[in-house]
Amino acid sequence: MELFDSVRENIYKYDMLTGGDYCIAAVSGGADSVCLLLLLARFAAEADIHLKVVHVNHMIRGTEADRDEAFVVALAKQLSIPCVVVRRPVPSLADEWGMTEEEAGRKVRYEAFRAELDAFMKEAPDGLKRPRGVIATAHNQDDLAETVIFNLTRGSGLSGMKGILPVREDIIRPLLYTARCDIEAYLHEAGQSWCTDSTNSDTEYTRNRIRHNIIPELRLINSNAVEHIARAARDAAEAESYISGQTEVYAAELIEERDGGISVPASAYAADDHMLWDHMIKDIIGRVCHGLKDIGRSHIDEVHKLIHAANGSSIRLPNGARVLRNNDRLIFYGREMTEPVEPYQICIDVPGTYQLPGSSLIPGLVPPYSLRVDIIEKPVYFDLIKKEYTKYLDYDKILHSIFLRPARADDTMVINASGGSKRCNRIFTDNKINEIQRRRLPVIAEGDCLIWIPGIRIGENYKVSDGTKRLLILELFGERTGNGDTDEGKNKRIYQ
Repeated sequence: MELFDSVRENIYKYDMLTGGDYCIAAVSGGADSVCLLLLLARFAAEADIHLKVVHVNHMIRGTEADRDEAFVVALAKQLSIPCVVVRRPVPSLADEWGMTEEEAGRKVRYEAFRAELDAFMKEAPDGLKRPRGVIATAHNQDDLAETVIFNLTRGSGLSGMKGILPVREDIIRPLLYTARCDIEAYLHEAGQSWCTDSTNSDTEYTRNRIRHNIIPELRLINSNAVEHIARAARDAAEAESYISGQTEVYAAELIEERDGGISVPASAYAADDHMLWDHMIKDIIGRVCHGLKDIGRSHIDEVHKLIHAANGSSIRLPNGARVLRNNDRLIFYGREMTEPVEPYQICIDVPGTYQLPGSSLIPGLVPPYSLRVDIIEKPVYFDLIKKEYTKYLDYDKILHSIFLRPARADDTMVINASGGSKRCNRIFTDNKINEIQRRRLPVIAEGDCLIWIPGIRIGENYKVSDGTKRLLILELFGERTGNGDTDEGKNKRIYQ
């Protein structure tokens, strides 16, 4: 089968392009991307695809990079395809971002491709069916095999074995199942030259060592080694896709998201479901770490140890994330929850609405939070309905200013009518409030005497009684609670 026919078959098989779509061709000037451009130009004419070339000059290789840029511009002109050149100083950006030049280069390229795709899509006509916009890259079968080997040596599991996918979101790879030797043969036959990047022979780069040292050794064992690895990667991708679907069903019964964390019951682990469990844990880790970079099997194994660990045990994950064993649940928190909380103290003596700091956490409510304070005469007929986020207190039992603030170690709360008290940390433990939640849970206090711990209880010494004359009404609001659990009343307010 001719190479064009093979690539066209893959384009249709993986639904990469259809008539009317807009496609950015990422062209560096190397053999792979030049071949991609020639094939896409032919396919675009056949299938009515809008094509545009984007070349990114990383400003690393001096005159050689300028040569590649000029070559791509000339080739695009020859093919009558619009071309955009993006120049970015990758070395200085790598320093600024704290990345390697390889990582910074990739970030720069995909930012440029997406920016140009957005601009290109603005040319699309309005209509009931909006055309798709995609970015075509020239990854080939050899790249796929190299990626699988690279991932396996880093300790990746099934997900790493799938290597590169033919389609990922708006990225398409028409040449993914084409061997590099077939690409170069196609260009020779077409009489088409290409540029050679001198850094591709530098074995200081890990991928180049795999390409120039490891792949040739594997071909000595079996001349079809690359093709076999690519086929195994496709099988792994299909298996991983099936397991991911099963994991979604499995996780839907176990995962609970609330109060800034994602939790699963430790008791739900079963040895015969360990593959689904591991995939679920990996997915959760990716969410709280904001990606799976630097995440390996060792992190999943560390989480697994918490299943049999003592209550209160925890582990740290990359990017500031943590996992805590809280009774029967493993709770995963991202950096936004584990970072230290700035101290605050808000005096709420005067009726009104007070905004809580963004670091606050109130169980069962969704931020942003606000607290409404009101003081009213106690009605003759007063129904003291228990409500979680609205509390009625005896205003005249409060002798000093009251504050909204985080709990402190020496805070206590009166817990019975005889005046017995308990330290707040003991109350937190009894109510399964873990260390991360404790730092963020606001309390209302008079000195070191707690009036209300939201979501838990109020102090017995502030409760309404038959002799109460005035009520202090405290009402917490979350973004999704509307009017919370208030009763709209016509009580007369007394502001003092």
